Amino acid sequence: MTMKDYMSFGGGVQSTAIALLAINKDPRLLEVTDGRVPELYLFADTGDEPQDVYENVALMRQKIEASGAAYMEVARPDRKYGDLSLSDHILTRLNAEERGISLPPMFVADKTGKAMPVFRSCTQDYKVNILDKTAKAYFSIPRMRKGFTGPKVRHWYGISLDEVSRTRTSQDVWRDFYYPL
Repeated sequence: MTMKDYMSFGGGVQSTAIALLAINKDPRLLEVTDGRVPELYLFADTGDEPQDVYENVALMRQKIEASGAAYMEVARPDRKYGDLSLSDHILTRLNAEERGISLPPMFVADKTGKAMPVFRSCTQDYKVNILDKTAKAYFSIPRMRKGFTGPKVRHWYGISLDEVSRTRTSQDVWRDFYYPL
């Protein structure tokens, strides 16, 4: 069974570096990836990225598509309110005093005064879930029941060595997480 490759492309430094290395078939990257590069790049648009990220994403989209790879932008749909940015979604639902709001990263001080994150759900709601749904559709990953017989995919992330604490192992039978940096 042939493994397929795709990348969560966030438009930042690390994912842009990986995309450029892949597009240009840089031998240093190919050495650590067994000669493989992503065939699909997915950008999850929260609607609240900085302008320079959107400018970089537009430029990179051209380069990615010119290389022959597929590029897709995805956004979380909201059945009730339509396509809102993350911040507009939160403010609209707060003003309506609704429950089930996707919370952005918030921090509180721990006992030593150091910033400590509190629960957040926006990454899951606005990026992870929609990226997973799109990748499964693109690669024709079947609904998981008893046994998995579909193609295995390798999901690339732009996480560098200084962020190694952010890496994890996939719990999904249909994919492996991959950190080429």
